[in-house]
Amino acid sequence: MDRLTFEGNFCDISRCQNTPGGSFCEGGACSQRKVWERLKEYEDAGLSPQACVKLREIEDGLAANGFSISGMVDYMQTVSAALDSADAIGLLDYTLEASETLQEQLALTHRMVELMRADKDGRLVVLPYCKLGDTVYWLHDRKITECRVYRIQENTKGVQIAIKSTVSHGVFSVDDYFGKTIFLTREEAEKALGKKG
Repeated sequence: MDRLTFEGNFCDISRCQNTPGGSFCEGGACSQRKVWERLKEYEDAGLSPQACVKLREIEDGLAANGFSISGMVDYMQTVSAALDSADAIGLLDYTLEASETLQEQLALTHRMVELMRADKDGRLVVLPYCKLGDTVYWLHDRKITECRVYRIQENTKGVQIAIKSTVSHGVFSVDDYFGKTIFLTREEAEKALGKKG
């Protein structure tokens, strides 16, 4: 859509000389100037009318759950900094672009709000590295054993992962063992075994 506004001061551009009922520019009450400035703000945002409608629906959904878009962006910036990954706007873009319909976008946004609320309430646990059923490689007794993750738990010792193979099993603290004796790939385990060699 072509822009209707441009840089500059409305009063300098319009050069009103005869305003019915007197001049309102001095007090800032000129309705023409207010309309032009609001349209300029909208055009400066670079959003289409459809995007504005979607954004409003998302804002309303967030507000109904006690959140705001700025709060969501702040949260995603915190998460992004902690993960040393994409910026928060990239995460928000993903949220908006990961689905094709508005209903899917709102569902994804709603899920993000649920996760934000769980994190805020202290109910969110991010399970590192792997999930149930994944294969991991346990380096012990100078050999590598392929194992399956069969339980992930959190207790006073932190997040622990239970693994088992056809010959052995164990429960390991993620902080103490992952990357040291438990590895996600055979290559990592072989590399560590070579260093110990």
